[in-house]
Amino acid sequence: MANVIHSKNSLSVQLKKQIFKQVLYLLGLPVAVFVCLILIRVLSDNRVLFMSVGTLGLFAWAILNSIQYGKIKIVYSGLKGEKNTKKLLATLPDSYTVLSDIKVEVEGKSSQIDHIVVGPTGVYVIETKNMNGSIVGNESDHQFVQHKIGRRGGEYSKSFYNPVKQVGTHVYRLATYLKKHSLETWVQGVVYFSNPDAEVNVNSGKIPVFSFEDGPNQIVRYVTHHEGETLSTEKVKRIADLLSKLIL
Repeated sequence: MANVIHSKNSLSVQLKKQIFKQVLYLLGLPVAVFVCLILIRVLSDNRVLFMSVGTLGLFAWAILNSIQYGKIKIVYSGLKGEKNTKKLLATLPDSYTVLSDIKVEVEGKSSQIDHIVVGPTGVYVIETKNMNGSIVGNESDHQFVQHKIGRRGGEYSKSFYNPVKQVGTHVYRLATYLKKHSLETWVQGVVYFSNPDAEVNVNSGKIPVFSFEDGPNQIVRYVTHHEGETLSTEKVKRIADLLSKLIL
């Protein structure tokens, strides 16, 4: 089993914040509207204003809660995907170290990296996406497209930033960070769609794109059999020790 080092996951923190907002909207907004209605009743007894504020308050309460619930679902989905990927990467041999949720800062800009794997076959940056539906795109596209079927059977699509380009940025910053600390090393980017219900149709050359559909262990085989730079045990340890200092 690989040595797994992880921080207090940033998505976990986000999830708690989003849940707090949900509770605030569920309880706080009705109380605020109720107080306004009492003041209107006492100060003016304007029935039109009373009904208008009540109706608008109810409408705003429903809309804000719906939006907030959607945000919670997105964060929770991302958190679930990262945890599942971490469990998968933990099955790597004990000569590998897996560092999860790492923030790397270079040249005044930072990258929040889902997973970094360090081992005898090299250094890998792994971007995880826990999205379902049909995912379509090319490595040169600015955005990929997700096609889904809703609960009522309707089809819809939405675009999201190309994760191949995203991981490319992470690779650059990590490689620059290692070079800055006299540990110049080739860094390989990888994108992994972890959702079992994802059908991935992506063309990418330099940065491989894997999916659960192809077999969850495919990414493990790629890492252990990758014919890139061979790292000595000493260099693996130095890189892992350096990056572990970024764990909060």
